[in-house]
Formats: sequence, C-alpha cells, structure tokens
Amino acid sequence: MTATPVASGDRYLIFTDGLTDLLTTDVLDEVMREYDDGRAAFELWKAAIAAGGPENITLAVVRVGDE
Repeated sequence: MTATPVASGDRYLIFTDGLTDLLTTDVLDEVMREYDDGRAAFELWKAAIAAGGPENITLAVVRVGDE
C-alpha cells in the first residue's frame, strides 16, 4: 500500500472496470478536464452506456475539501 498526501481541491475518479473496459484513458482525462465533479461523473457514465456498457457501471468523483 502507498500513502500519498492530498491537498484541498484534489480530485479523484474512483471506478470499476465497467467504466474502463469501455472508455480509454484519453476519454477519461478529457471529461475530467471539461466538467466539474458531479457533471463529470454523469458524462462518464453516459459515455460508457453509449459505448455499450452494462447497467452496472460504478464510479464516483471525489474532491478533497478544506478542514
């Protein structure tokens, strides 16, 4: 296990293979750059469904907040 420090404003995409089996890293990066948190999650889900994904695509966008 590796511990990495996080800072306020850092954003993480957490997902299952239901997402990455269908979308390339380039698509993930583009959507994450273009949209804010909740909208990015929705757009990634929508893109995976459009690519033929099953209904069990799981993902979350998590942003580190201030203490």
